[in-house]
This record gives sequence, structure tokens and C-alpha cells, in this order.
Amino acid sequence: MSADVPPEARHEVDHLISFVGNTSCQIERNWTSHNGPEAISHIQQKYDYFREDIKTTEQFIELKFPNY
Repeated sequence: MSADVPPEARHEVDHLISFVGNTSCQIERNWTSHNGPEAISHIQQKYDYFREDIKTTEQFIELKFPNY
């Protein structure tokens, strides 16, 4: 069994992923704009890869949006 985001952060991380997936905002990645559903694909892949290392919601945000 692999580790996962702690339960106290899991709800917040899941909420952020859902919010981005449903937003009408454009998200820029590598100088290309993406809508929410397009962006969520990349965010979900990165989350799945690093989920054992994420201990807080803030770490998830910093991992995904390091320049903000």
C-alpha cells in the first residue's frame, strides 16, 4: 500500500482539483493557455506522481504553481 496525502489535507486538495477542473479561467503552462479540463489532466498526473510526498495543501499548491 502506498502513502497518500494526509486525510486532513485530502479534502482541500480534492476541492482544489475539482475547482480547477470546473473553472472558466485559462491556466497558462509553458506559455500556452489551457482551459480547466485541459489543465486538470496535467495537474492530476503531477498529483498522482507526488502524492506520497505531499503533506499539506500548501505543498500541493507550491508543487503545482511554484511561481505564484
